Amino acid sequence: MGPGPRLEAFFNTASHDVLGSGSTNLAPVIFVTLFNVLGPRSLFAPGYQYVFDIAGNNVSRSQIDLYFVWILAGGKNWMLFDPQITLDHENSREFVQADAEWGFMIVPQSGINGYVPRASASVQTGRLIGTSSSH
Repeated sequence: MGPGPRLEAFFNTASHDVLGSGSTNLAPVIFVTLFNVLGPRSLFAPGYQYVFDIAGNNVSRSQIDLYFVWILAGGKNWMLFDPQITLDHENSREFVQADAEWGFMIVPQSGINGYVPRASASVQTGRLIGTSSSH
């Protein structure tokens, strides 16, 4: 087990609003990596990130990231499942996103050692915090 603190920075460098958020943000992050919790050759790495603006814009959000990885076929394949929850404190909204991925390593004899092709899928939904949706 090992904690992984870091600080990310996002700068307002976009030439058009559609290309960026228009704000300069700092985002402290903490991840804790747990090995073999979900079986042999597995990894569980829950994380928390808080994003806030340092240039006067209204940005305040929490991001909870759950990260599950299973190594398969003697290390030749992997399967990843990554559910994420974002709480937008400024706009009272929450978003849920889940990514799934299966990948494999190209054999080292191909001369492309380290290149990792992958297929992934993502689903995202969002709603106002404190409301409920009817199905």
